[in-house]
Amino acid sequence: MLKAVIFDYDGTLVDTIPQIYGEYLRAMKILGLREIGFDEFKRVIGLPWENVLTTLWPGIDVSEFSKVYRSGMESPKPFQDMDEVLRRLSKDYVLAMLTSRGEKTLTQQVNSLSLDMGLFKRVFHRNNTLYHKPDGRALKQVCESLSIASSDAVYVGDGFVDAECARNAGCRFIGVLSGGLSREDFEGVGVSEVISSISFLPKVL
Repeated sequence: MLKAVIFDYDGTLVDTIPQIYGEYLRAMKILGLREIGFDEFKRVIGLPWENVLTTLWPGIDVSEFSKVYRSGMESPKPFQDMDEVLRRLSKDYVLAMLTSRGEKTLTQQVNSLSLDMGLFKRVFHRNNTLYHKPDGRALKQVCESLSIASSDAVYVGDGFVDAECARNAGCRFIGVLSGGLSREDFEGVGVSEVISSISFLPKVL
């Protein structure tokens, strides 16, 4: 029985992925790093910051990249119907969030969006999780905090890392196409439930 809906943040609730990728492009050019295409980039989106960097550029000086990259400079734009969908679902399910974004920039963004964080019973970010995506224990930690089994929750996300995390946790997963992945991308990793955006989420739960 479905009891909880757990959301990713970037690319799922807010349209930030193109801006994040653009900032990576700017930083890599300044530092003279190997330029990565979006197809390569989308495979690591959702990992913790340091893991993204070391996966894309093994041996990189993370602190040097951090000096150039303007973290949190994105102008977050909520996807259409986000607020309405969250309020509607909160009447029937417990809502939570699991993101690899750090607490500082997450707080800055949700404040600028006037996102009602009171709708989420639990919010897990990079700074308060013992484990990180795609480790299934990250999602299990969320479920344990809600006193439910992983099988009683659904994770909604836009990336490969989100899908892998849900699979590792034994949790149902719904992929959204709002972060840059195609339906074929998701189907290629065994995801059968795919929607174009969270606007359609109430219809498929």
